Amino acid sequence: MKTWVDKYTPNSLNEIAGQDFAISQLKNVIERKGVALLHGAPGTGKTCSVYALANDLGYEVLEINASDFRNEENMQRIVGGSLQQASLFSKGKIVLVDELEGISGQEDRGGISELNGLLDSKTHAVVLITNDPWDKKFSTLRKKCTLIEYKNVNADSVAKVLRRICEKEGINFLEEDLKILARRSGGDVRAAITDLHALCIGRNELSREDFSILGEREQEKSVFTALQVILKGKDSGKAIQVMDEVDVDLFDMMLWLDENIGREYKGKDLESGYDMLGKADVFNGRIKRWQYWRFLVYMKELMSAGVSAAKEMQYYGYTPYKRYDRILKMWMANQKYKRRKDIAAKLASHSHVSSKYAVRHVVPYVKMLYKKGQEIDANFTDEEVEWLKEK
Repeated sequence: MKTWVDKYTPNSLNEIAGQDFAISQLKNVIERKGVALLHGAPGTGKTCSVYALANDLGYEVLEINASDFRNEENMQRIVGGSLQQASLFSKGKIVLVDELEGISGQEDRGGISELNGLLDSKTHAVVLITNDPWDKKFSTLRKKCTLIEYKNVNADSVAKVLRRICEKEGINFLEEDLKILARRSGGDVRAAITDLHALCIGRNELSREDFSILGEREQEKSVFTALQVILKGKDSGKAIQVMDEVDVDLFDMMLWLDENIGREYKGKDLESGYDMLGKADVFNGRIKRWQYWRFLVYMKELMSAGVSAAKEMQYYGYTPYKRYDRILKMWMANQKYKRRKDIAAKLASHSHVSSKYAVRHVVPYVKMLYKKGQEIDANFTDEEVEWLKEK
């Protein structure tokens, strides 16, 4: 089961909300095989508009994450070849270098200067994406690009997107509630869709009474600041201080760290970081089980100073931290497992076997039949049939 952000990712430019001018500029650059530098806040449609445009024009997109390489040799090997190779199956090619901030740190060894040189010999359109195009290291790069700003999407356009999703999902809603969700997103369409999905899980109605569970956007911004201090720096004192200042439940902060530590730490650092986070979770379990609230101080220090000090060196550059979605994934997994159990129960009744046996031995066989277009009469619901046909 997909999240609604993934399910409703725009496939065509006419599905992108509130970026008509930026898209017209982007289309012009792509058609003349130029270089575009897209910039703007998260959730404004930068990346998805590139894919939507490619889909409309019949182009191939080759996406490269700039954080995967930080030096001249890799830049030449990875990006250089991509800019020269012809597209085999499409009308043309767009080379997309996302998260350009990933090569703006102190670990660079000529990455930006090499990219500058490669752009002079390109044969395809190139799109670079960054949140901050005014970084001084991009000064030479900017001169070769058409800068295209993606502004925060206005609330009416965001509400229109939410309305379309509600109608497709069969969600009952009030227009004013959609407008409230749209306004609180601050122009971030992706965040608004995530909020809508969270409010509608397991129900077919949007209720304003549930809006309080979403928290405030400013709170989320403070979380990202805390993540930067803990995951990038090595100052244990600052890590503890920022943990005291962030207005987030410690258990929620643990989920934020769990979601994003792998986006920053690598190798031995990742192992050590998770070790500290795991020890914090042990204290969390003891607090919940025995109400030993004096353990909170150990839990907090392991999550902050412990995780921060676990790495061998300080990290630089931009890292795209992400809102945790473990609870949503757990709910989806439980729903999927529940569907399998319901199917097994019906098959067990027909086959005169136990439900446990049906889960292990009958359901896989029936699933194979449905994939081949054969069906059986077991009073399955439409959702159960859809599950049986899934690959």
